[in-house]
Amino acid sequence: MHQGQHTRRGSDAGSAAPTVGHSERRQALATAIRAAYAGRLTQRELAGHLGVAQNTVSRWATGEVEPRLDDIAAIEVACGLVNGHILRASGYVDDEFDPMSAVA
Repeated sequence: MHQGQHTRRGSDAGSAAPTVGHSERRQALATAIRAAYAGRLTQRELAGHLGVAQNTVSRWATGEVEPRLDDIAAIEVACGLVNGHILRASGYVDDEFDPMSAVA
């Protein structure tokens, strides 16, 4: 896929977390995304695995745009990481949280 081509959806469609007033978290997420593919895949290769344009991956990696949760999960799969790694590494998920405590 070339930069000028459309992605499977708009690169701004949805977001993984609130974006207003969260520039530090957005940058932490961008850093975690860069670390996920660094030494494993180029941005172009990762984009190919995800079916998005390379500039979409670039915008995620710079913090310009936050990826959707399904894109974050797909990045983890493409990079051979465990589910939730990127969100934990960026501080979006607290390792102390017990998801079963939220079940009624």
